[in-house]
Amino acid sequence: MENKPLTSIRGFAALWVVIHHLGSSVGISALAFQLGYAAVDLFFILSGMILASVYSHLSFGDAGLFWLKRVCRVYPAHWVSLIGLCFIFSYPAWALAALQNLFLNWGFAASALLLQPFFSLQSPANPVAWSVGIELFCYFLFPVAIIFVRRLAPLRSAAIALAVLLVIEWVVLRTYIGDTHGVGAVCRGLAGFGVGMLLWRVGSGLQLTARGATLFEVMGLLGMAGGIAMNRPELIPLWSASLYSACLLTVACWHAPFM
Repeated sequence: MENKPLTSIRGFAALWVVIHHLGSSVGISALAFQLGYAAVDLFFILSGMILASVYSHLSFGDAGLFWLKRVCRVYPAHWVSLIGLCFIFSYPAWALAALQNLFLNWGFAASALLLQPFFSLQSPANPVAWSVGIELFCYFLFPVAIIFVRRLAPLRSAAIALAVLLVIEWVVLRTYIGDTHGVGAVCRGLAGFGVGMLLWRVGSGLQLTARGATLFEVMGLLGMAGGIAMNRPELIPLWSASLYSACLLTVACWHAPFM
């Protein structure tokens, strides 16, 4: 069953990122939209939590099939969008020279393989795909990570690990919040993805009423709004963890399966 609250948050975060990138060209200068780049870290956390929930019983022997599914899910759509953007950016001339500048360079090669966040290479066609490359790296580590995460006691060792990782996430975001390649980009992805996985593990041991889940939701929304108001983008993903927990626990309170 689809978790509709999480789907709504994912749609909102995606729209936030889009407006952030288009804001300057359409005359949107509000601070809330300028901070839209922080929504990428919301996706890292959300991805870790959803995958941990859906593949909670994944064994290392099934890692190959898991990786294959991830690759088949990501690369075809990425290649179609990349080629389409190349032709759009070369319009209206569609000159051969313009296409060569877009296609025949190391930036495009790295982008096609989603390797650009690991090097100081920028794709002229689709630079924002760096986050997808980081996601793939997290997918590669997931089969090993989930084995350790599910062995943690939800309300003891997992809760302690989550608290420690939230502090690490805060330090990472304070230091690397705008980085899209190199160590900073990798740290953003790994920290957020790990927080999401541990949120799932801690949440699997909690039994809250719908009112308790609503409290988590209100805390998350107020915290994110506060981060925007204070121009503290690193606080936005951190408080989103509370909002995600509310969505997960609300579904659990309704006894509906989470996918």
